[in-house]
Amino acid sequence: AYYYQSRTYLNAGDTEAAMESLVKAEAEIPEAEDNVTKGLVYLTMSQIYATISDMETAGSRIGLSKAFLRKTGDHDNYANALNLSAGIHYAGGETAKAKACLDSVLLLWDDIGKIQKNACYILTMNMKEADGDRTGLAGMLDEYLAEFEAEDIRWLDVAGYSCFLGRQDMAEEALRQYREHTPDYGNDAAYYKASCEFHAAFEDYKAAFEDLEHYSYLSDSLRMAAAGEDTGFIEERYDKELIIEKERSTKIIVIMSSAFGIALLSIAVFLLVRRMKKRNAEVARYRNNLVVLKCERDELAAAIAKNPPTDRQSMAVLNDRLK
Repeated sequence: AYYYQSRTYLNAGDTEAAMESLVKAEAEIPEAEDNVTKGLVYLTMSQIYATISDMETAGSRIGLSKAFLRKTGDHDNYANALNLSAGIHYAGGETAKAKACLDSVLLLWDDIGKIQKNACYILTMNMKEADGDRTGLAGMLDEYLAEFEAEDIRWLDVAGYSCFLGRQDMAEEALRQYREHTPDYGNDAAYYKASCEFHAAFEDYKAAFEDLEHYSYLSDSLRMAAAGEDTGFIEERYDKELIIEKERSTKIIVIMSSAFGIALLSIAVFLLVRRMKKRNAEVARYRNNLVVLKCERDELAAAIAKNPPTDRQSMAVLNDRLK
């Protein structure tokens, strides 16, 4: 009963109350007989610990979850645990263990639902992109697009992979599909992040800078809203310094919260952290380039105003340079 109570709280966005219910559910596990519920209790705890970046505890809880769910024959929930475990291992730099978890999901393929299949695809492709590995990625992306209906496809991820592969038309179409399936995309920081990466990848720096400004505004607003939430259960279990150190991950967590629920939210967070480290350096470089170009333009305009050229051809060249 406490487990289902925790899910109700999570669906309502009350993580503190959810954790309190899970702690009560965990206390009853030694006497409980239902291995599915035991596994789900630890799965949900792992998800919550992962979202606050306590990866060590998240890893121990997901290990317990897998141990219980493996015994049950509940392939879908076991695949969920394997997918989450893959994300946790990968975030910790344990790539081989992450891939082993995903290989185990493939063995269950015919007995699991589309959500876990979707997660397995996304995890695998995210890992390839983050590692700079294009081997087989194009074929896997095509398989993914053929496997799922348009409303189930994670179009922003598709846009990212397409940029990585240099497929400009596909990336542009993925962003269009996302807009079509997300009426409120204009208030979605994740959309502007993906759009910024698209424009930067194909050297439209003006559009990339505009997207970056939208992304910064929206993501900062989300971070402030998240910071105002009650984190009582965190304060009981962790040092405040840990939470402050990991606060930067809150922005990504909130952005991804509407995608596939907390299970895929956790997975996406871990993989995006690595991708964001690479992308942020690129975006900073584009921003610096824009600043330099604007300064150069202003200096050139000032020089022309002080000492204008006497011949028409020189003036035409300088005006073109100013543009």
